[in-house]
Amino acid sequence: IIMVIKNINSSNTTAYISTSTSANNKHDASSTSMADLMEMLTDYFANFDGSERAASDFQEAFRVAFHPDVVIEVSGGNHLDYDAAVECIQAACDKGGYADLVDISDNADGTATMVINNHIPVDGAPTDDVTNQIVYFQDGKVIRVRAKETDATQFGQMVANCQQCVVDKSKMESLLARYTAMINCFDGSADAYAKAELIIDEIFSRDLAIYANKDGSQVFDFEGFKSFAAAFSREGSVAKIEDAKVVSNGIRVVIRNIVDGVDQGPCAQVGTVKYGKIVRWSAVQDAASLNSFDTLVSSVATKADGVVGNIQRLREYLAALDGKPGAFDRFEKHIDRVLAKDIVWCNDDDGSTMNYDEIVATLRDKYVPSGCYPVLESVEDNGDGILTVVINNHLPGEKGDATRQVLYYGDDDLLHKLVSTGLLETFERVKEL
Repeated sequence: IIMVIKNINSSNTTAYISTSTSANNKHDASSTSMADLMEMLTDYFANFDGSERAASDFQEAFRVAFHPDVVIEVSGGNHLDYDAAVECIQAACDKGGYADLVDISDNADGTATMVINNHIPVDGAPTDDVTNQIVYFQDGKVIRVRAKETDATQFGQMVANCQQCVVDKSKMESLLARYTAMINCFDGSADAYAKAELIIDEIFSRDLAIYANKDGSQVFDFEGFKSFAAAFSREGSVAKIEDAKVVSNGIRVVIRNIVDGVDQGPCAQVGTVKYGKIVRWSAVQDAASLNSFDTLVSSVATKADGVVGNIQRLREYLAALDGKPGAFDRFEKHIDRVLAKDIVWCNDDDGSTMNYDEIVATLRDKYVPSGCYPVLESVEDNGDGILTVVINNHLPGEKGDATRQVLYYGDDDLLHKLVSTGLLETFERVKEL
């Protein structure tokens, strides 16, 4: 099939799609020499590379190069007319499909032969799918396409793969509609999460990974996302879809979130879909979307129950200890959000312990005034209310001192026990500051 393609000789051609009328009409009916027609096809193919832009430009490029009465002949008689070809190719382009124009030659009988290597993004399609295709012209445009007899069966399968893209696109559009319905449940009503939960279970993979934070770290798994969504609903927050579309490997949406009465602005987000389920989710990688997504996560997750809330509150607890003047004043409000009054800090090195008052006093009187600050390097959810973290404490004049700590949370979502390895030496140095 005449797929949009990447051309290996594109350095010898000029860009075909242009905003100028003269460029778009460059190969209209008045250009009838075979050299012009072959250049038209070369230019047509050279513009497309499997990108979102290429998919957007496809239909106008096809209109300029192909006759309204074009027929693409397929073995078995299931030929494609203009509209069927456009639907087929557009669906493949939307999934990132493309083809390489390996060669084009003049047959000296008013036709040309193209050798095309198609890349159709459907399961089971070959990586290299090379066919010889003969093109016929009328009024300066392509009027007929057929494969050489030796390639007819392979060509027919390639067309079938393109048609599968239409089916896949329809399924993706259905999933997008369900995602939109899920977001629309979050209208600030008391039963928002109850309405959304069935759809969440339907469209998200149990292997879901949601990434936020500017360092690209994973924030939620499937159960964590459900806890987050429940907290979002419980606070009466509102989510509104402003844009939604199918992209090459999933869906892309723009959502406006209103949390605690504050409009957080639009946030562009993308989801990767595999086997009909959303398996990965993140903000689009631009500063505005990343900032908006981080704001959303932090503003909601800190109020969530269970591990989602525990991790977010721990992040905020540690972030407040930034080594700057006034750090303890900013930090103090986080203490009782994280530490239980009966907390015991156990040191694996010698069995020594610290209680709540000793921990707070060490941080207030030594750690903070000396300009020390921690960096949370990793968090692992061990289940059953247990987290394993690696925290790198930076003391004045030192590069950092990473220690592994195991945190034990109670049913009240407070930290009741902390077991550390290697932290004793760090705190002995802190006490000497």
